[in-house]
Amino acid sequence: MVLQLLFVLSFFTIPGYGDSQSYVRTQTKPFFESIEGSSPVWIISKKDKKQATVGMEIDYEDRVKTGTFNSASIIYPDRSKIIIAANSEFKIEQPLNETQWNRLYTGSVRGMINKNASQKSDKPKFLVRSKAAVLGVRGTDFIMSMNAVSGEAQVHTLEGTVEVGNSEISVMSGKGTLVNEGNFLEGTRTGLSTTQSFDKTQFLKTFQSGLSPGSTPPSEPVTGNLSANITSSTRIPANAAVPDSNQPASSPTAAQPSSSQQQSQTISSGNKPQTPSESQKQEDQSRKINFFSFQASLIYFQFPDTSAIRALSFAWTPSFPVPLLPFFSIRGYVGGDSFQEGIINSSFLVLDFQAYLVFSPLRFLYIEGGMGEQIWRSPSLYNVGLASVNAGIQLKLGPIDRIFVGYQALLTQSVVNEYKVGIGISIF
Repeated sequence: MVLQLLFVLSFFTIPGYGDSQSYVRTQTKPFFESIEGSSPVWIISKKDKKQATVGMEIDYEDRVKTGTFNSASIIYPDRSKIIIAANSEFKIEQPLNETQWNRLYTGSVRGMINKNASQKSDKPKFLVRSKAAVLGVRGTDFIMSMNAVSGEAQVHTLEGTVEVGNSEISVMSGKGTLVNEGNFLEGTRTGLSTTQSFDKTQFLKTFQSGLSPGSTPPSEPVTGNLSANITSSTRIPANAAVPDSNQPASSPTAAQPSSSQQQSQTISSGNKPQTPSESQKQEDQSRKINFFSFQASLIYFQFPDTSAIRALSFAWTPSFPVPLLPFFSIRGYVGGDSFQEGIINSSFLVLDFQAYLVFSPLRFLYIEGGMGEQIWRSPSLYNVGLASVNAGIQLKLGPIDRIFVGYQALLTQSVVNEYKVGIGISIF
């Protein structure tokens, strides 16, 4: 009898059984609460790819990829929950300054984010990035969808309020668009739409019907002009849309797609599904590789025994990622300086050639340092060494993608200090 009692007590103290809340409190990483459906869910890291199981922890910077017939529920250390729908790819990034960063490559996720009353910062507690929109929340129930083919995103607020912007800096600075409960908006690469209302009950019913076994989507349209936008990337399984804490996570129910869902998948993918590595490669290239980047700046300096001098500088500044170092990139610099009054030391134009190492630890902030050479086109040509450091913010205001201030030193016999402020421009 004593042995039996000890066995029962030990069973209920094993993490993941008995008191599920105690299991959550001990976690320092997100983990899979449940996996629903018949096909595997994959965890993809830079080193390998492995099949997910219930209770498995997820390392930060890993991606979760669901298949055609399944969904996955993930619990964060603060008990916030994210439900990843079928045919979706979602990355859990490193938390930073009380904000949990995430990225949605394609598909749909539903987030039920716990509001932290002790949070000191006014920044969003939970942030989801995509190509078309960036979403920030403090404590909210929302659904975000991303169509990787069309480049369009949708955000629906089921409870609370979310903030949506076209860049991280607009959301982190509180300058995004507020989407209140019962409203939604769409985002594209060119901007955000105005908010519109939708029927929450009907919207969730459409999500549930789309992946419930043996059911078909309702024939009536969804309020808010969403009927034309409900595709395989914007449906969540019925058993995942409303989580049931009393249902054992080890009893998944296979979720089958509807015929209309299969048709939309075939049309959108062109009968060739996009692999996780392809979608990540496209996203990384769009953010880090840029051949069509240019820079304009105003320079101020003073030679010994001369008055202050101002110059305009224009340059081609292509950038490339550094392999295996996600926060680093290389920026080239090929340009020229046009001086005030068009002449200095009998020279109209000075040519600059530099290479920078760029460090972007906060995604929207960066610092760069580099070395190079300056060529003075005077009657007697001469070269001089050049060292520079710049710091600024990365953003998207039309063609402008960064604003910066900087310092550079002409390595002459007597070092000349130069100061500059400028902008970066991307054509594509």
